[in-house]
Amino acid sequence: MENQVGDKSAEQQATQPTNPANAAETAKEQKPFKPIGKILDGDVTFVTNFEGTPQQRFEFLSKVMGAGAKSLTDSLQDAIDVRTWYAHRVELENKQTGEMNEVIRIAIVNDGGEAYTAVSDGLVNSLDMLRQVFGEGPYNGEVVVKVQQVKTSNGFKTYNLVAAK
Repeated sequence: MENQVGDKSAEQQATQPTNPANAAETAKEQKPFKPIGKILDGDVTFVTNFEGTPQQRFEFLSKVMGAGAKSLTDSLQDAIDVRTWYAHRVELENKQTGEMNEVIRIAIVNDGGEAYTAVSDGLVNSLDMLRQVFGEGPYNGEVVVKVQQVKTSNGFKTYNLVAAK
């Protein structure tokens, strides 16, 4: 079951990792894994692991989608204690062709509530890997990452999440 607006079944809540030592084992128990790109197919407009009341959800969505979110380019190499994440599709213009492309925008939110956002296939892949290893979250201090900017073989820039500990 995908986490949309933080909705989870009691079974999923019971299997969330409580410490890093059993996180990989717990993640294996959560089946089936579905990459973010597949979750966002069809009518699903966003996916997140945030949990809370409707008012808290609205405040969370306002933060990660609004001007208060920081660009990941301003936070390269900073350690980020990931608490929650959010993903949604956006359309961006390809600067080379002028065509509009649908891409996935990711926001990761630290334990202090600061949101960091970027559009990057590498970031989507890194978040999928994080979800496979640690489960869907929310996380309680067991996921600390740094963001690296790398150049692809085509000369483009992308972002990857790497372990900060």
